[in-house]
Amino acid sequence: MTRNRSPIDQFRGLPLHNLIGGPLNATPAAQEALARAEAEFMAMIAASEAPTEAEDQDPDA
Repeated sequence: MTRNRSPIDQFRGLPLHNLIGGPLNATPAAQEALARAEAEFMAMIAASEAPTEAEDQDPDA
């Protein structure tokens, strides 16, 4: 006869610190990497010399 295990017993022995703590500890590092990538992208776009709408207009028209 098989003994029914309670849900709590099924989780005994699992490395809950790693399963829960790992992603929680990785979140700030991922957010920092995303913020750096966004800042680099914005700086790259701002540094590009795309003509503005006023520069596109023909002054002789």
